[in-house]
Amino acid sequence: MESNQFGLFATSTAQIHDAPAVGGAVHGVPSIEKITFHLLRLEDGEILDKKVFCNDFVNLTHNMGVFLYDDLLAIVSLRYQTIHIFKLETLGTC
Repeated sequence: MESNQFGLFATSTAQIHDAPAVGGAVHGVPSIEKITFHLLRLEDGEILDKKVFCNDFVNLTHNMGVFLYDDLLAIVSLRYQTIHIFKLETLGTC
């Protein structure tokens, strides 16, 4: 993954500040209806993989909720107090 061939980008809908805490969510943490992480090949812009988080909250400001170390990607869900860890493959999938 050190060859700078790939880019990780996130898109999201607007925050819902007064979302009810259902399904194990922490009370008082805002919700985002849909957060999508896209893994792109930078050479041609092709989307190689994507991960979608629904009704969750990941702090995307200054990449505070997303961490990359070598070929491991960690995404921190504040709403559900969960750390999702993905291994990035050389083919561009996670």
